[in-house]
Amino acid sequence: MIFKYIKSRWSQPCGYKEILDLAWPLILSASAVTIQQFVDRIFLSWYSSEALAAAAPSGAFSFLAIGLFIGIVGYSNAFIAQYNGAGLNNRISSCVWQAIYLSIIFSALILCILPFSEKLFTYTGHSFKLRVLEIQYFNIMIVGAFFSICGSAVSGFFMGLGKTRILLAANICATIVNIILDYLLIFGKFGFPEMGIKGAAYATIAAMAVSFIILTAILFNRSNRNEFQTHLGWKLNSKLIARMMKYGFPNGLQLTIDCFVWSMFLLFVGRLGTVELAATTLAFQINSVSFMPVIGVGTAVAIIAARELGKNMADNAVKSAVSALHLSGVYNALIAVLYVGLPIIFIYPFTSKADPESAKQLFNLSVILLRFLAIYTVADSLSIIFASVLRGAGDTLFVMGAFFVLGIGFLMLPVYYAVQPEGGGLIWAWSFVTIYIFLLSITFFFRFRQGKWKHMRVIEHPSIIYEG
Repeated sequence: MIFKYIKSRWSQPCGYKEILDLAWPLILSASAVTIQQFVDRIFLSWYSSEALAAAAPSGAFSFLAIGLFIGIVGYSNAFIAQYNGAGLNNRISSCVWQAIYLSIIFSALILCILPFSEKLFTYTGHSFKLRVLEIQYFNIMIVGAFFSICGSAVSGFFMGLGKTRILLAANICATIVNIILDYLLIFGKFGFPEMGIKGAAYATIAAMAVSFIILTAILFNRSNRNEFQTHLGWKLNSKLIARMMKYGFPNGLQLTIDCFVWSMFLLFVGRLGTVELAATTLAFQINSVSFMPVIGVGTAVAIIAARELGKNMADNAVKSAVSALHLSGVYNALIAVLYVGLPIIFIYPFTSKADPESAKQLFNLSVILLRFLAIYTVADSLSIIFASVLRGAGDTLFVMGAFFVLGIGFLMLPVYYAVQPEGGGLIWAWSFVTIYIFLLSITFFFRFRQGKWKHMRVIEHPSIIYEG
């Protein structure tokens, strides 16, 4: 019976096959981006433990600074998917151009942060040597933020139309560039200067620039000019921009809140010691790589849900969510078993070339943290799938609110207490992480079951009236 059910659901609309056809390039694409960070961290761990420890908080703070803007312009993919589902392809080009205009403005605004970077990291409580490295990495990422923000706007076109293989090709090229430059610039090989953590930052910016250039060239190629008139939608559309801000701002703010909460988590853990921060950084990097398939499935189901809602076929959007839950649940259950049973396969790349004494401490602590990941990994996949469907529909305000309330009340504040001398330390801090993830999954599940999202649209469809 199970086999027959799987076979039936495989081929039906919004079934396993449709999701995987859309998701596998997204999975590999997202994995490629994460592998860039993964390689950064491996090389930095070989370079010095201070460089590895500094990369996580400075990287988190740099994304915190630009996450709002990436979330706003990146949400154009929901508009494009709903326009495509509703058969309004003539409006897609204008949507892309408005996102590009917003990206240029946001990229200029972000530079205003640079004069305050040194003061920002002074408040971390980290050692002076660590702060110097954090500031160096942060400043370089902010200067190169244009490629990240505008790249997100251009990516929205391909993602919204389900042209995910193009995104994969661009990100593979970017990953190759990143790995090569990482090796050359971090360690100073083949005549390049030895730059340490600064080399990792420059390599990341160069990779984002490569991806942006490739996607922009394809956006305006002959095929897309003919089908979507991408070269003609450049006129400013204030009404469309207003709608993009209405739905995109909560989406971007949710990314910012999420990044802020996790940045504070890393900051608080850093007060416990360098080993604790390094182990936490390592655990997050391991989870980010192994979790990429779920992120890809979540992105795919958001696109499918938005497209089906554009067609006024909410039942199909529900089917896509159920199919995604089955796929992600099985995968994460297997990952949880590996986290507990074979932690060495995840940890060894980080510790193989480190100082033996430091490597032993890092390994032992990381094994414990992987057990926490195993406990909450399935719940994390549930929250991602449900939240993705809600975002695809336009329920971005609720998603943002949930991340804010739960992130502040059940993660950031409890962890702040946990790192105090009387608070219980790293184990208690990670216990609150687990509670937070479970609460997110429960919250989004009930919102999904409530069904209000089925009547929401981000596009100006005349047959749709939604209040509230």
